[in-house]
Formats: sequence, structure tokens, C-alpha cells
Amino acid sequence: VWVNADSRLKYPIRFREECREVYLLTGEAYFEVARNEAKPFWVHTSRGSVKVLGTEFNLSAYKDDLMPSATLINGAVRVIECRGDSVMLKPGQQAVVGKKGLEVQEVDVAYITSWVDGKFHFEDARLEDIALRIARWYDVKISFQQEELKEVRFSGAMLKFRPLGDLIEMIEATSYVRFSVQGDCIVISRR
Repeated sequence: VWVNADSRLKYPIRFREECREVYLLTGEAYFEVARNEAKPFWVHTSRGSVKVLGTEFNLSAYKDDLMPSATLINGAVRVIECRGDSVMLKPGQQAVVGKKGLEVQEVDVAYITSWVDGKFHFEDARLEDIALRIARWYDVKISFQQEELKEVRFSGAMLKFRPLGDLIEMIEATSYVRFSVQGDCIVISRR
């Protein structure tokens, strides 16, 4: 298991005889699970569960995520939403818990799992979503001076272990936004 910034994973000291269960209380985790049909692997979140049949997958269930998601890299998983909807994913698919239940979409798994390789990767991403990731990783508070700036879109990549200033410089150089940093508080405004 790889656990992303600001994540909480709960697991037992020893798994039970009949199954292996862990709890992603909040955050994002990437799992590689050995196949064992006699002892299935379960990941539970506050909004649903994933039954793993031997696979690699990414699960994002931050408390502030508008739409938590499970993304299958290879193998097989069944995603079960807390209201009872379920879907079996194929590699390259992502199940998103939306307002109308589970929605399945094809995705670029390299983009979804870039954080495991120590990268920020944005592809036509909303600035509000980027700000959430920055806030988690660098442990800062971010606010917007104008609401419409949340919808500004960016594409790009950068190593996560670079200083926050490098990421801010990259975003400011390619847009009309400005980051005002004061300690652990950042205000994003129009330039």
C-alpha cells in the first residue's frame, strides 16, 4: 500500500481467517493485492467498499472529495457504493460515486497514479482541485479571492518533492492568477 498525503489507513495486526479487511478512513491509497480467492481483500471507506480479487488499483476517498473514486490498473475489483449499487471494473476504468450513484468512465491510469511516482500531474484540471492537492501535500490553507478563479484550468507536471514556490511559479507563469503566501495561508487572486 502506498498512502498519499493527509490520508488515514486502519488495518488489523493480523487478518481474520475468512478475509482481509482494511479501512481507508480518509485520503488516497494505491494498493497491490495478492490474489487469494479463499481470503478476499476488502477496502472500506465511509461511502462504500471495494472487493479485491487480486489486482492493482487506486482509491481516493478524501473527506473533502466531491466525488470519491476507485481506479483499476490491472486485475479485477468490484466497487460497492454505500447505497448498494455495485459495478465490476475493467483495467483502465474508474468508478466515481456521483449524485446519481456509481458512474464508470475510461481514464488514463498513469495520470491518476502519478502521485505514487512522486509527481503532480494535471490534465485540464480545475484550479480548485489543484489547490486541494497542494493544500494536502504542503499542509497549507488556500482560499480564493474571486470564486470564478476556481474554474481556471491547467495542464502540467512537476515533482512533488520540489518546494511549493516552484509549483506556484509554474502556475503563475502560465496564467492570470497570483498566489499571495503568508505563512501557511495562501490567497489566490487575479493578476
